[in-house]
Amino acid sequence: MLGLVVGVFLGSYLLSLPGSGAAAAISLDDHEALATLGIEALFALVLVPWLWWRGWREMDALSVPSGPLDVPRGILLWFLAWLALGLVFSVVAQFQKDLSDQAVKVHLSDIVIIVVSILNALFEELLWLAYGVTALARRIGLKRACLVSIIFRTSIHAYEGPLAVLGVLPIGIVFTVYYARTRRVWPVIVAHALQDAFAFVYLTHRGDQR
Repeated sequence: MLGLVVGVFLGSYLLSLPGSGAAAAISLDDHEALATLGIEALFALVLVPWLWWRGWREMDALSVPSGPLDVPRGILLWFLAWLALGLVFSVVAQFQKDLSDQAVKVHLSDIVIIVVSILNALFEELLWLAYGVTALARRIGLKRACLVSIIFRTSIHAYEGPLAVLGVLPIGIVFTVYYARTRRVWPVIVAHALQDAFAFVYLTHRGDQR
């Protein structure tokens, strides 16, 4: 199931590329963002009944139950993820002096930023961590399951270029290690939603200034 999700997303992005060999700018507007949510919703419609049929009927099997401290935990986790991100880019900048932004055009309305940030965080963390790590750990062990989950999470962003991979990888590692140690997915969802929201607001604001 995880491989199917990766394959569909990568295939859709490859099909959307222009026929020319020139590298295309990465763009995201309300229509494209909502279309991505639609794809995720279709996967959820398939995945949820399939998990139910396989006996995954208790959320407690996927995560420690949510609690009032999950929001502050998520805020702290988001801060730690950004520290990891800053560390990675600081190290890479020592070897790649001309590190600069790829051609990225993002223009999202406020309501779409809120909806996409929340729903995308729910979909990805329930898929890569709550289900992915838990299911894979039963077959290959927890450490290998975490590694596979990180690889899958990062690979669906590979089409965006090396800067996107560098951005996703450290955050994915922090989220995955936290989940593996605590079995709490809800703080990760909070952290992921904050990360997406701030990134979308920044990129949209930057695009409006150009």
